[in-house]
Amino acid sequence: MGDIGLPIYGYKDKWSDDIPLMSFVPNSRTAAAIGHLFLDFIEAAGGSLFYWIFVPLLQAKLDKFRLWWNHHRVRVQIEKNIPTGHVPADAFAHPKNFGGIDCRISVPPAVDDVRQMLTEEVGSRGSHLSWFTLEFAGLAEQVYLHIGKPTLSLETAWGVFQQMAQPIADVIEL
Repeated sequence: MGDIGLPIYGYKDKWSDDIPLMSFVPNSRTAAAIGHLFLDFIEAAGGSLFYWIFVPLLQAKLDKFRLWWNHHRVRVQIEKNIPTGHVPADAFAHPKNFGGIDCRISVPPAVDDVRQMLTEEVGSRGSHLSWFTLEFAGLAEQVYLHIGKPTLSLETAWGVFQQMAQPIADVIEL
C-alpha cells in the first residue's frame, strides 16, 4: 500500500477497559493533534464539571500526602551528603541541626506590590490558576445545591458528576 495509512489515536480507561475516544487522525505523532484530541475528550466529558468536582478532592489528597511526607522519617543512607534518618520538616525548619546552612530568604512585605505588578502585566492569579470560569463555578454551585448538596468524596464523585451533568448541559453546551 505504500504511503497510504490511517493512523488511529484513542484513550482507554485502565480500570474499566472502556474506550471513551478513538479517532482516525492524519498524524498521530504530533503534539498538536494529540493536544486537540485531548481537549475534545475533555469537552465531551464535561471538562469544567470534572474539574469543579475532582480538583478539590484530589488537592485534599495531595495536601494530606504533603503533610505525611514532611513528617515521616527518611531512612538512613550513610553514603548521602544530605540529611538522612531525619524528618523533612525538621531539617527544613532547623537546617543547622542537620549540618546545613539556613539559606531561606524571607519574603518582604512588598509581595503585594509585586503581585499587583504581575496582575497588571499578565492578568489575575485566578485567570491563570483556575480550571473553570467564575460563571461556570456559580452555575455548578447552583446545580449542586439543587440536587441536594450530596457528600463529595472520591467514592461519590462520579455519581455526583452524573447527577449534575444534565442540568448543567440544559443551561450550557458541555
